[in-house]
Amino acid sequence: MGELKERFNNWVYERTDYQLDAIDKICIDLDIYPNQWFSHFLNRNVGDYTGTEFMREMLSDFVFYVSNQFSNRLLTYLPPEGYNIYNEPYLGLNLNLVYHLHEGFKIKKKNRKRFVKVCKNLTLTQKKELMQDKLFSFIVNQTKLKIFNKKEIRALKLGQINEYNRKNQE
Repeated sequence: MGELKERFNNWVYERTDYQLDAIDKICIDLDIYPNQWFSHFLNRNVGDYTGTEFMREMLSDFVFYVSNQFSNRLLTYLPPEGYNIYNEPYLGLNLNLVYHLHEGFKIKKKNRKRFVKVCKNLTLTQKKELMQDKLFSFIVNQTKLKIFNKKEIRALKLGQINEYNRKNQE
C-alpha cells in the first residue's frame, strides 16, 4: 500500500529538489524569507498551469520575485513608471535574472545598460544607502552591475581617505 505514496513523493522530489535547494541557498544569501513568495506563488501562479509544470517553474518564479524585490528597492528613490494589474508599482526595469546553483545570478548585457540608465537618476547618497541593503548589494556585486560612475567612485575614495586621516589625527 505504501508504494504509491513513496512513488508519488519520489516523483515530486525529482521535479522540485534542485529548485528547493537553490531557493533555500538564495534565501540564506539574501536574508529573504520564502514564505511570502510561496504564498504568492500558490495563490497567483499555480492556478495558471494546467498540469504539473508549476513544479518545474518554481525556481524561475522565485528568481523573478527576487528581481522584483531588487527593483522595489529602487522604488524607494524613484517614481514608478506604472502599475501592474494588481495595482503594484513597477519601474519597468526587468533584469531578467537567471540563477545557477554553483554560479549564482547572471544578467544579460542589454539589461545592464537599462540598469545604468536608471541609476543615473539616483544621488550618491541614495546609491550608498541602496548598497547597504543586503539583497540589493549582493545582486549588484554578483552580477557586476555598475551602480557608481567614475566620478562617484573617486568621491567615495576621497571620502574614505579623509575619514581615515581624520581618525589618525585624533
